[in-house]
Amino acid sequence: MCVFNFLFLFPNQQAALIILGLVSLLYATPLLPSARGWIRLRDVGVTKPIVLGITWGLVTAWLPLIIPNENYLSLNVDENGWLLILSRSMMVVALCVPFDVKDMAYDKATMAYPTLPVKFGVRASNYIAIGFSVLGLLLSLIWISVDGWGNIMVIAMCLSTIINCILLFKVRASSPEWYYTLVLDGLLWLHAAIIIIALYTEITIEVGK
Repeated sequence: MCVFNFLFLFPNQQAALIILGLVSLLYATPLLPSARGWIRLRDVGVTKPIVLGITWGLVTAWLPLIIPNENYLSLNVDENGWLLILSRSMMVVALCVPFDVKDMAYDKATMAYPTLPVKFGVRASNYIAIGFSVLGLLLSLIWISVDGWGNIMVIAMCLSTIINCILLFKVRASSPEWYYTLVLDGLLWLHAAIIIIALYTEITIEVGK
């Protein structure tokens, strides 16, 4: 059924799915040559959160943006589209770093190349995650300005980022499992809820004028 549906997509949508599928394959399958033999993208520890974050940004922003493209052979989006993609990617990179803290013991024994916490320590990794979160906010604010949204959306983005940074700062090697599965994973849902409320509020105000 998936293959059947794939055949009826436009060429740019097919190409995008193939690209994302190849990234997923390289992430999980040892197809990359290295001095230590064949490795997966996830085995290159420092780049693991970046690969996950960029993939998230492409799936949730790039793919929807190219679907209505009038040129069905084009994979490109405008500058504002790339701002949205990068801002989402940075947010997810920030949330992926703490999970490397959680897996430090396992990663030390199995990873071909060290993750951020293994290489720099937990506290430094927390600051790096916060840095990615702030970078995502800056890109979001530029996107908001270019796209014409108002102050409510600015407040929503800032509020979401502040919450993210506080909870990222509190990550420790000894943090319980629920902190990752409920609190940190839950930040994606919280971010979505905050943005949806902000969008609804701004649209309601605009319609009421």
